Amino acid sequence: MAPFQKNADLLGQLFFDKKCWQIDELAGKLDYAVISVRRLLLQVGYYSSYTHNGRWYTLKDIPVFNVHGLWQHDAIGFSKRGTLINTIQHIIDSSHSGYPAGTLCSMLATDCRAVLTQMYQKSRIDRIKPQAQFVYLSSDKHITRRQRMICAVSEDKVPIGSISTEAAVRVLVEFINNPSLSFAQISANLKNKMSIRVDPEQIKRLFEQHGFKKKPLDLKS
Repeated sequence: MAPFQKNADLLGQLFFDKKCWQIDELAGKLDYAVISVRRLLLQVGYYSSYTHNGRWYTLKDIPVFNVHGLWQHDAIGFSKRGTLINTIQHIIDSSHSGYPAGTLCSMLATDCRAVLTQMYQKSRIDRIKPQAQFVYLSSDKHITRRQRMICAVSEDKVPIGSISTEAAVRVLVEFINNPSLSFAQISANLKNKMSIRVDPEQIKRLFEQHGFKKKPLDLKS
């Protein structure tokens, strides 16, 4: 058997017995130098944890990631995006309206408040404070504009005309998913997809009330 395949098989057996290892433990079990274990992991494919300062490793085929690209095992967190910073940025960029720090901490199963502050200070993410807590948003100007729109409507406890807050948020989500839609098309999509009835004129008033702007061609109803 070729040396690489033999070593890969030994490594695979160790991860079959235990899904997560630290590098020194692997080196001891395999009786290899740490640098050799790192090289073997690189050849086989691996993830390092975004928790515990990246000290834990698992093989690439082991994690079953959730919709956010996260996998937890025995309080050790792994992410498709690798580091905690990259993971936070991806989750925030992918959200409709950003997340409060507490929600992100729960989602990631780790206290990331200090990292969020550092990322904000380095302009990796943006934030607003609509009420008692910060909501973290994307630093991408196009994404954050839309996230701020959703936040503004979500915080509005007074119905816009005859549109409920929930329906107003659905309108904006539909717009975010396809900014080229006209008000009439948004209205039709909500009716067909969710049985939500909102007239194009109501959608127009919603945009006007909150100062949301669409290009002139998009205003056709």
